[in-house]
Amino acid sequence: MRFLRHVERNRILIFIVGAGLEMEPAEQYRTVRDEVMAYKPDLEELDEIVVLSKADLIDEEEKKTILETLPERTMVISAVTGLGMDEFLRRIAASIRRLRNADK
Repeated sequence: MRFLRHVERNRILIFIVGAGLEMEPAEQYRTVRDEVMAYKPDLEELDEIVVLSKADLIDEEEKKTILETLPERTMVISAVTGLGMDEFLRRIAASIRRLRNADK
């Protein structure tokens, strides 16, 4: 669990799960999130962004099926095609601005 020590300094948790891998995206998400929360349960209070990556590897039907197993506002991106990357960066920037404004 030493590798999780750095997570304590974060104010936003970004979980990126991959399509087209051996482990299903929902299982990837639950596994990592459960480990993070077991390490420090109060991290539950942080902003959380969930991202389905490698969207270029799956068709629309599979994407829809996968998204039904992930949190409601899960974003879809592909670094290869650029799909969703601008929106992903905007969501991160909006979260940072909101957190900074809350600190004032």
